[in-house]
Amino acid sequence: MLMTTQGNGAEMKSIAIIGAGMAGARACISLRANGYAGAITLLGEEDLLPYDRPPLSKASITQEGEPQPVWLLDETIARELKVDVRKGVAAIAISQGEKAVAL
Repeated sequence: MLMTTQGNGAEMKSIAIIGAGMAGARACISLRANGYAGAITLLGEEDLLPYDRPPLSKASITQEGEPQPVWLLDETIARELKVDVRKGVAAIAISQGEKAVAL
């Protein structure tokens, strides 16, 4: 599958963000906060939405119960920001000349 980006600079109509970790989630939020109105697609290899990955501490190891993820971009926020989150999708190649990402 090939995904393309359209436009240049301020006229860019769509953006693909590769990596659904903290940086990817923050990029989506920042784009919208700064007025970007085009399509945003967030690609993540994991089958989960972006979540915080804090460093392990003794407290996190000794706490009772299953640890709960802290979502950085949950389904509600993604919908409000009009971000197309694609979970379980790996980018295998990037073509700058074609402005395309092979999935």
